[in-house]
Parts: sequence; structure tokens; C-alpha cells
Amino acid sequence: MTWRWQLARQLDAMGPMTRGRYLPDPDLAPEPVPGERFLDSGFLCEAIARAQPTSQDADPRIGVSRMSRQYCAALTCVALVGLANGVGVDLSPGRVSVVFRDHLPSRIALRRGYRARHVLRCSDRPTRFPVTGPAVATVEQLREHVWTSLYARNLAPMFAAAVSLVNVPDRLLWTNAAEWVGVVMDAAIEYLPPALARPVVTECHALLDARTLPGLAGNPMRGLVEWFAFDDKEPKQGIQTRHLCCLAYLHSDRAGRLCSNCPLLPLPDRAALVRERRGFGMVHPREPADAAIETGLRPTSSP
Repeated sequence: MTWRWQLARQLDAMGPMTRGRYLPDPDLAPEPVPGERFLDSGFLCEAIARAQPTSQDADPRIGVSRMSRQYCAALTCVALVGLANGVGVDLSPGRVSVVFRDHLPSRIALRRGYRARHVLRCSDRPTRFPVTGPAVATVEQLREHVWTSLYARNLAPMFAAAVSLVNVPDRLLWTNAAEWVGVVMDAAIEYLPPALARPVVTECHALLDARTLPGLAGNPMRGLVEWFAFDDKEPKQGIQTRHLCCLAYLHSDRAGRLCSNCPLLPLPDRAALVRERRGFGMVHPREPADAAIETGLRPTSSP
């Protein structure tokens, strides 16, 4: 089995949030979109419009947040789980293809021209995957390779292009990126055996705690998500919480429902949504989704 399929298998084993995000064979990607197109203002406008509510007077911030949130998803999954396994994947726009699903750019494949030299190994973290690319000495060097390609070359210019089109704070888009680091960590803790989960958790913490990212001024994701303990029950790592709402509850297909990590939703309701999704049981008798919708539809809820 090639390293691509092994990486895809581990992502699929991490539950519904990461399953199917990475297509290990480019031929499996229906209508792939070259990553460079997301840096083109014309195409980016189209991608944002596809993520918009149907109403003509809908707030365009909803579309840009929703689109960027999903764009971050698969890229973050591949980057962090690859690093955890000692594989440094180059996720620059020219190396990846993006696949839309339900009008959102939520899956990726590596381009057909992707070569072994684009994948780094690491002497300090030997990989069990059959990777034959060049090796760097340290994990820090491996991280620099991946972080530079994903954040400095891919997400940062895409976010800058999006902000130039829609009056939205770039902090909102970076919160979407940080959220997905947290999603990967939570999924590893819940679904993987401890020996496989530990290096994923290590990589997520290393990224969120880094003071600077290569090629960027500081770390724009630092401090944008955190975990709050609710009680002594599951999940043990606490309830992930964003510092900025993603605005998804304003979309017509959400009916006001707030996310399980939304700062507009009280912590007990956030915990209930997480436990409902993960099968940990309820913390109160109300349906968690109903409570999230009730809060999201209140006039006092605001982005």
C-alpha cells in the first residue's frame, strides 16, 4: 500500500469529520480544481457565491467564511496527520487539486505531477509509511516545510484575496483555520488508539502554540481557539471553543443552528452538542440541536 493510501486510511479512521477529506488517487477526484485558482479573484468570487445562502440580500461574509472553513479542512487534515507520521507533504497551491462537495471545497487530492521529492522524511521521526523522498534531520525542519507550504503559500494569500473581495476580518478566516487544527486533534483523541493519537495531538499543539509561522508575521492562529472543561465527563480534553463565530447559523440551510464550538452558545449547550455527536450521552433533557437553534434565532445573537 502506498503512503498516500496509508494516510487516507488513517484519516478515514478518525471519524466523520476527517473521513473522505483526502483522495489518495488523483483519478478519484471528480472535476478537480487546481489550487492556484483559489488565488484568482474571479474564481474566488464564484467559490464564495456557491457557498452563499440563496437569498439575494444575504450577507457575503457568510459565503466567504463558509467557503474558507471548508477549504481549510482537508488541507489541515493532510498536513497534520502526515507530520504525525513523519511525512512532510507539500501543500502549496500548485501541488494540490480541490474537489467541491455540496457546493463547498471540502476535499483535496495531490496533483498527478506530485513526485517523491515533494514529500520529506525526517531522521528524528522515522515513518512507517513507504516514503522515498529526501530526509531532513529534525521535526522542526519537517514542520517548517509543511507549515510554509500550507500557511505562507496557500492559506495566507487566499485569505488576503478573499478579504479584498468581501469586507470580512482576516481574523475570522484564521479562526476557521485554527478551528480545523482543533478538529483534527479532537478526532485523533476520540477515534485513534493512544499510540497513534499522541503524535497527532503533539503536532496540533505545536502549531497552535507556535509564536511565529515561517513566512508570516507571527502566528495568526495563536489564541483563536481554546478548550473549556465542563465537568469530569467526556470529552476529557474539554469543549473546543472558537473566539469568533463562523456565521454558519445565518445560512438558510442551518435554520439558526449554532455550532458545538460557537462562542454565542452557552457552554452546557456546546457540551451537549459534542456529546450527542460523539455518543457520550446528554447533559440535560432538551434536544441539543433544538437548544442551539433556539439560541441562534434570538434577536440578541449577533456575529
